[in-house]
Amino acid sequence: MAEISSSEFERQARAGRFELKPVITVTGDDPFICEETLRGLRRHLENSGYTLERFDDAERPASELIRSLRTASLFGGKTAILVRSQRMGNRQEIAARFKDELLEYLDAPNKHNLLLIHGVTWNGSMAVPKRVKQDFLVIECAAFKPWQRAEIESFVEGRAALHGLKLSGGVAARLQDTCGANLALIERELEKLALTVEGRAVTSADLDAQLQYHGEGDAFALCDAILEGNRRLALSLATKVMRDGDPGPILQFLGLLGAQWRKAGKLAFLLRSGVSPATALGQAGFNPRSPKARSLTATAQGLTRRELLEKFEMLLEADSELKSGAPEPQAVMTTLIARMCERKTRSASDKQSSGLRTVHA
Repeated sequence: MAEISSSEFERQARAGRFELKPVITVTGDDPFICEETLRGLRRHLENSGYTLERFDDAERPASELIRSLRTASLFGGKTAILVRSQRMGNRQEIAARFKDELLEYLDAPNKHNLLLIHGVTWNGSMAVPKRVKQDFLVIECAAFKPWQRAEIESFVEGRAALHGLKLSGGVAARLQDTCGANLALIERELEKLALTVEGRAVTSADLDAQLQYHGEGDAFALCDAILEGNRRLALSLATKVMRDGDPGPILQFLGLLGAQWRKAGKLAFLLRSGVSPATALGQAGFNPRSPKARSLTATAQGLTRRELLEKFEMLLEADSELKSGAPEPQAVMTTLIARMCERKTRSASDKQSSGLRTVHA
């Protein structure tokens, strides 16, 4: 029947125009937006008189799910049953394992109860997802693209308002530069700011105090390794970011990595403009006192415009592959890391060779 975006769902819900269907799937490549959409949908269900139940498909068979959906509540109310469709290792997602039972149910769903599917793994070409989209409702939670800076800034400002925060000019952009398109990370940082800033607008000084990049955590450490061209360390850290091949965390990481390369490009520009390394690092969004400050400066000093453009082309290629349903997300990630580190090494080698020829000439 329909597929709508998460933002359209929010608009309809706020206007009181959202219409519940017997089967609704929430899916998409941004886990944070999915969770927020599910939270909003649960509130809507509760306000509509539904009782929410969770179904654990790892422990219970398909027959129990169908029986629960077809059984009327003892108290005469309505029930919404939430199931999580996710491939875990060798265990297929519920849309595949319960395919026959679900397709039969979709032919004649219970008009009083509701099936809510969190489609963590949701292949639109498979029978159940196609049927849900055709006859019921899919809410698509698409991740922001790296170039959608204005949209991400608008999102940051909206989330800040929900936390009772007002952001001074430029703060939303700096927060985005710090966190990339990782909305969950942005949300956590806003939560911290809400605890430390009261009665005034959040300023750049607050970000300097609270949100400076320290290179901590697996994702940031992986960014460091890629920027430095340390292929062995990067591939080792990548296993901690990939999380069983789920493309969601990988896509989030690509947004973060893109933000770090933008900052590296800004750092390179500032250094070439004669700005001192410590000042340039701060203006680019890095922590001048970080243990990585020296290596980041060295990376930026050797970074050319052409190489920077190549990095973004690689990121866009990987982003496109993952969002088009690449069967092996880990392979996409591994190839990306190898290419980025290899190109950096080759570029540095070429520059060194060129310099030697100039000296001997």
